[in-house]
Amino acid sequence: MNSILHFSVPRERFTLAIEHGPEHLRPIMEAARDHGVGVCVVPQGADRFNPPRKRPNVVIVGDDMREAKGPGAFHRKSLVRFVKRASGAVVVSCAPLTAAYAAAATNAALFRQDIVIVETRLEFEPAWKTFIETHHPGIALLLCTVKPQGGVQ
Repeated sequence: MNSILHFSVPRERFTLAIEHGPEHLRPIMEAARDHGVGVCVVPQGADRFNPPRKRPNVVIVGDDMREAKGPGAFHRKSLVRFVKRASGAVVVSCAPLTAAYAAAATNAALFRQDIVIVETRLEFEPAWKTFIETHHPGIALLLCTVKPQGGVQ
């Protein structure tokens, strides 16, 4: 049994989210509205999740709220299960980049692939990268990080 609820959202609500929501989430909402992509937002905590397999899903793992805690702050079995089934992953440890979310949405919508997006902070970027690659070696991984300042680049 999942602790995270699954429900349908009317098309008009997606349109409102696209018109008034954060710019980086617009491609995800468009994929949901126009292409039947499922969207699951997973907050920190022990709640289980398992998006339905009847459609491609974008799972957004929110490890960037008040404080980042890394992969250990989520229901491990659910996280491992989804990472194994995902075709691609995006780890965002910088400001949200619309192009990265659009790439995830495109893969879900056009190629009908499950995608995981992890929103975290820089200090947990290596832990998330390791977690994802450990449970799905060879997964297509897009890493959005902070550009180094000063020194050698």
